[in-house]
Amino acid sequence: MPRSNAVPSARRIRPSAARRQNASPSEPSAPSCPRLCTVARRDDGGRIWLVGIPEPVLLIASLPPLVPGQNVLAQPVGTSLVVVGVVCDRQRPDTGRCEITAEREIVLRSGAASLTLTQAGKVILAGEYVLSRSRGVNKIKGGSVQIN
Repeated sequence: MPRSNAVPSARRIRPSAARRQNASPSEPSAPSCPRLCTVARRDDGGRIWLVGIPEPVLLIASLPPLVPGQNVLAQPVGTSLVVVGVVCDRQRPDTGRCEITAEREIVLRSGAASLTLTQAGKVILAGEYVLSRSRGVNKIKGGSVQIN
């Protein structure tokens, strides 16, 4: 009878069985799915809590500031949740108007030109050359007006 170099079947361990034997019971078999969550609150330090989650969550550094009521996508990582993106419910219809809001100041800048709006109500227009043109009346009103 010819000799065989094959290992007897009783000694063979299938790769899938070997993986099951070595896997720890706490190790998940598949990555958890992202969850749609709502921001519950934000503290002064910038930490974020989500509705139904008792501890603050981790954030991706490139996210814009989050506000309560905003919908976000959170991915479970280990024992924590990481907010990975902001979810827009739907696009608002085009009203022909764009509003930009800020608590302290808004600055529009291009090269040497800038337009600054402050919380105190100041409007500062600065540039190398400023042109004011109107087909109708061009009014200059103020408590006092200084020219040159």
